[in-house]
This record gives sequence, C-alpha cells and structure tokens, in this order.
Amino acid sequence: MEKQYFNIAVGLDTSDHSRRLLVAPTEAYLQPGQIVKTLKGTYRIMFEENYVPEDSELIKALQTALDMEPERITMRINEEQFEWDVHPIDKGGHMNEIAQVLTTELALPSISDALPKDFNKARFVQNTVALVQDNKDLSKYPQAKLVPGLLKGAYLGLDFFNKECYLIPYGEDLQFQIDYKGMQKLVKKYAVRPVDEIYARIVREGDEFSEEIRNNEPVINFKPKPFNNGKIVGAFAVCQYKDGGAKVEVMSIEQLDVAKRMSKAQTGTAWKFFAEEMYKKTIIRRLCKGIPVELENSKQEALMQDEPIETEARVIEEEVNPFT
Repeated sequence: MEKQYFNIAVGLDTSDHSRRLLVAPTEAYLQPGQIVKTLKGTYRIMFEENYVPEDSELIKALQTALDMEPERITMRINEEQFEWDVHPIDKGGHMNEIAQVLTTELALPSISDALPKDFNKARFVQNTVALVQDNKDLSKYPQAKLVPGLLKGAYLGLDFFNKECYLIPYGEDLQFQIDYKGMQKLVKKYAVRPVDEIYARIVREGDEFSEEIRNNEPVINFKPKPFNNGKIVGAFAVCQYKDGGAKVEVMSIEQLDVAKRMSKAQTGTAWKFFAEEMYKKTIIRRLCKGIPVELENSKQEALMQDEPIETEARVIEEEVNPFT
C-alpha cells in the first residue's frame, strides 16, 4: 500500500514574547521529506500520516530546517494537538556556562548523594537554564551567584521553571524561596502520615461554617452559599490523609490581614486584585509548615528550616495571577 503523507506549515509566533513554533496541516502537496520556505515566512515539512515523531526527532528536524531554537512546539495532527517544550542552551554563552557548571556540580558525590532518589538531573538543568535565559533579572548574575541558589532547589527536588521555588534578587545577592506549590509538593512526598489532598477555601458572610473534633480528628462542616460575593470572614485549609484523617488550619479575616500587613507586597496588585487567592496561599503555607515530614537527608532539613515565608512582590503576583 502506498504511503500517505501530509504537509505541515511551521511558523514562529512571537506575539506573547516567547519563541513558539506553530505547526499545522496545509493543503499544498510536497514530496516526502521536502522542506519549502513560503512567501509568508512559514515552512512546510513532510511527515508520514498518523506518525508522531519522538521529541528529539521533531526538534532536530525543525531546528535543522528552520535554523531556530524554539521554546515550545505546538503541533496538530488529525485534529489532535501535541506539544513539546524545548529549552535550548545559547551557543557558547552565559547559559552554556551555567549548564556546564550545574551538570558538573550535580555529578559530584557530595552533592549527588544529597539529591532526592528520583531526581532527574538532565531535566533540572534544562529547565533551570531556560528559566535563567528568560529572566532578565537573573541572567545578569554570574554563575558563581546563581549556581549555589539553584542547587538548593535541586536538593529539595523542586522545579524553578514550574514555579515551585524561586531565586529572588536582593541587590547583589539572590535569596532562595519555596513557593506554596513547592511546599505542597514536599509535604505530599515526605509527610510522615501519607497525604491524599491539600486544599483551601474562603469563607464569606452567609456561608455555613463550623469546626469540630470527631473521633480525635478535626472535621470541617462547610456549606457555601451559592454565588456568594459577600464579605470574606475567614479561610480554612485541609490536609486530607490517605487513612481518612485530616489536619485543618483555620484563620479569621483578622489573622489573614495580619499576614497581609507583614507582606512586602501588601500594596501591590496581587493583594488588590487577587486577594482571595492570596488568602488561600497564606493559609496553605501555614498548614504545610505544621505537617510533620521525614526528609531524605540533613541538607533538605536545613533548607526547610531556613526557608523564608515572605516572597517578593513580583513573585507573589505571578503565583496568584491566572493570566501569567
């Protein structure tokens, strides 16, 4: 049976300031393997129908054909969408230096032995370099300043690129901080009592809320009023254990506002436009800090003890803004 081929048009989209290759089927006929640059600046390349190439094959083919280094490839095949993240290292520059130093450091026995057992070194280096490359503030720092902070994330198995932790510039120094999403990840992984789920809810005037102890376990009774936009009176967070028990944290609006006043970002847009998410973030962090964990080594324990609560204003906004 004769092989069937389809054409895909490839274009570089920079509308959102990221290098994203958009790949979609085209009607024009090409010979198998043929690559053509169109008048509109897009490219077409042939793949066998119903064939989804491996990440490395597709990336190599497109980079060779287009002489580009995309961050993400979005590809539609027969109405199905496939996406790959691509985080290339710039040629011979600052990013290449950071990648080489990180790779070398992570291979040292003194560091490698302190990493989580399931830690993926290659993915960490790839994602970290992409983060620094895209962050103008971080890219200004020399590798001697960046690498020690990045290794702190590695020790805990947290991903900077997925915003589980951050390096925050403070003058000439960088401060390592764990995001509340990173706290949730660590608790779920290392809790002495296995965790099933962690969540937070806002309580408003008109909602039915009560807290009680039942069989030596805290129980929250919460019945929110439908479509309630009333005044926020508090919030609660729940850690649901796999054995059916739970740990609960409850904060009144007065307690939540104390946390807000302690924040460097209290007058920023995050608190102004996303106060509800900020309250959830605050109580989840407080809940997680009270859950006993059994970490893998003393290096992780030291980092958890030193981890600051406050985060810089821009980072807080990124955490809670659904449009970033």
